[in-house]
Amino acid sequence: AQLYILFGDLEKSKNTINIIISLEPLNLATHLTHVRFLLKTNRLDNAKILITNCYDFYPKNKEVCFLLGTYHAMARNFNEAIKLFDESLALDSCYRDALLGNAMANASIKRFDEAVSLARSAIKVNPKIVKSWLTLASILEISNQINNAKDTYKRVIKLDKSNEIAYLKLAAIQYHNQEFKESIKNYESVLKINPENSEAYSKKGLAFFCLQKYTEAFQDQKKALSLCPNSAEIRLNLARTLIGLGHL
Repeated sequence: AQLYILFGDLEKSKNTINIIISLEPLNLATHLTHVRFLLKTNRLDNAKILITNCYDFYPKNKEVCFLLGTYHAMARNFNEAIKLFDESLALDSCYRDALLGNAMANASIKRFDEAVSLARSAIKVNPKIVKSWLTLASILEISNQINNAKDTYKRVIKLDKSNEIAYLKLAAIQYHNQEFKESIKNYESVLKINPENSEAYSKKGLAFFCLQKYTEAFQDQKKALSLCPNSAEIRLNLARTLIGLGHL
């Protein structure tokens, strides 16, 4: 059931959970997997009821505390989420999921120093976990530590050369730093991983536009629009490239 959730097959996950509950209705692990399913499908009200009941019976279970904290973070109750993540970490200071959840909750209320520290603690638990580095990079970016964020996204790419998110984020930072050639290279890496990423085509087109390479810009914006025909932003970008080409 957990593997089905991990790989996005939520219908099979739901069916498997129901089978286990029918066999062992008091099995905590099954109910926690059910909570993960509910959170994954954004059914927050149902998740709240189930995980709160689990917490009433198992307040000293690190995963129960973590999942209740995750619910509160998704419901934007960040102070309550931090309290529950702290409870989980009091039970296991190396629980990576709780460290990362706590980091993002702290970042959401602009406690950036604490957020960075928690993310780095998660990395110390296992430096090879890409999610921990991505979380740190995201926090550094939103706290306007741009150069550190850029270096951290590069570290993610070293760990996982097929990480679409890291290439996309790195390319965006380079674009805003007017490093247009480097930005184009990383958007091209995104498109090797996912040839249907309309955002990468459009942003690559903008980088070409800034380099006054209007033909390449037009081709990229045209491709982006074919992938996302209802995007007003892409239509505007396409119009700008036509002006650059002297067609409007």
